[in-house]
Amino acid sequence: MMLADGELIATGAVVIANGLQAVNLLPDLPMQAKKGHLLITDRYPSTIRHQILKLGYIKSAHNTTGTSVAFNVQPRPTGQVLIGSSRQFDNADPAIEPAILARMLRRASNYLPQLLTLNAICAWTGFRPATHDGLPLIGPAVHFADGIPAWLATGHEGLGVTTALATAKLIAAQMTGAFADVLIDATPYSLARFRVNDPCPSLS
Repeated sequence: MMLADGELIATGAVVIANGLQAVNLLPDLPMQAKKGHLLITDRYPSTIRHQILKLGYIKSAHNTTGTSVAFNVQPRPTGQVLIGSSRQFDNADPAIEPAILARMLRRASNYLPQLLTLNAICAWTGFRPATHDGLPLIGPAVHFADGIPAWLATGHEGLGVTTALATAKLIAAQMTGAFADVLIDATPYSLARFRVNDPCPSLS
């Protein structure tokens, strides 16, 4: 396989696990950016001792269209409080949007009114890799350069870290055929569910 800088790498398989950048390699992947805002406060030790989120967080956070905000507050080891979160489709602008932050804070203050008394020191945005049906892409990607088999591990949206171990097990089982060691059905996460015809261009 030849990299963009001309370097050649010999490999028997490739795992594509680089989030949104996967579409740079496979432009027809059914994946899009989902913009999100986060805000962090100054240091207020013992304000909260564990993560707090509303029961309907998953439903609010994983809409497939439009803009949504959800209550999710986490204490940091520094004594700061991390406040989230938002989701936006069809917005590739990394700029912070005060209106979205205001919606987030109003939602959070409904659960923790004390948050309105804390000094916020930083806000930022990022882009999560999201598929059209809200499920990640875990499994074969048809082919890669020079016929090298490729495997997808992307599209987890905001759950990539928490589901990394299960994703690794699914990928390893599919690559080695050791399905007996995995109790998770990989079918719902397969690229084949979108019925695309070989979305992987030749990169040789």
